[in-house]
Amino acid sequence: MTTEEIELCATLAGNYFGPDFKDFVSIVGGNDFLTLFHIRERITSYANKVQLAHHLDRVEHILKLLMKHRMVEARTGNGAAQYRIALRHIRIFMSFPRFKYHIEEIFGKLGSAIVEYLLENGHCQAYQIVEELTPFVPMYEELTIPVPNDAVLTEEDIQRAQYQVSQEKTQHTFSLMVSNLFIKKEPILVENRNFQEPGDKRFEVKFKNPAFEKVEGNPDYWCLDIDRLGQFTKDQLLVDYTRHKCGAQAAAVIRNILRLQEHTRGVLCYHYNDAFFKVDGVILKSKNS
Repeated sequence: MTTEEIELCATLAGNYFGPDFKDFVSIVGGNDFLTLFHIRERITSYANKVQLAHHLDRVEHILKLLMKHRMVEARTGNGAAQYRIALRHIRIFMSFPRFKYHIEEIFGKLGSAIVEYLLENGHCQAYQIVEELTPFVPMYEELTIPVPNDAVLTEEDIQRAQYQVSQEKTQHTFSLMVSNLFIKKEPILVENRNFQEPGDKRFEVKFKNPAFEKVEGNPDYWCLDIDRLGQFTKDQLLVDYTRHKCGAQAAAVIRNILRLQEHTRGVLCYHYNDAFFKVDGVILKSKNS
């Protein structure tokens, strides 16, 4: 990573989390895996430049919060936990509004609210998301409450029925986002809070259907698949560009092709090799020939 990229990510982290996070990202960088001891040593060497060097007790808190938001990668090396800042995930901050916009196109305002909640809170259990968002579903969706014929419902009955319908709607939308790979099980299991030796369990990845009840012991944690969202955003930009240049029918063709490609390519390894201006040049040449 270049110095400019690190400083950009440090500024973004500072804007969202505060000045200590800006100093942390700027000093630690994102090139090397470091133990907690070496991270503190590196920050201490900047004692004359940053306040964080005089408050090393905050370092572990900063590390935990960045891990919760998947902005720190972790591995075990030589019997100790090692950490590296995931700068590419911090850069994604700039795409958050577009993530919400495109998710709303597919899953409605409730889907956008789920994305916003996960962006703000990092990985969560499924029941936490449902509990937090269920009371607000009537603001996002028009609900239909089933009422038996000739039934006389009290205000309490209506509220209870509305809450149940809202809860089912939230669970259904969350499950759809999981099945469409926009939300995935968090590979970092946070029940192991020993940052010195996280252990092998921290890196287990097994897909399970979301459990919407509170789980004691070893619960599953869910997070946004940032790479999937990033690729989907690129696809939508290409669709928008095609619509601007060639019309709605051509954009629909491109959209369908991209959706079909999702089943045949890995989201993590797919990139557009040609810039848009190169594609535009090829189109113009084909028109003139």
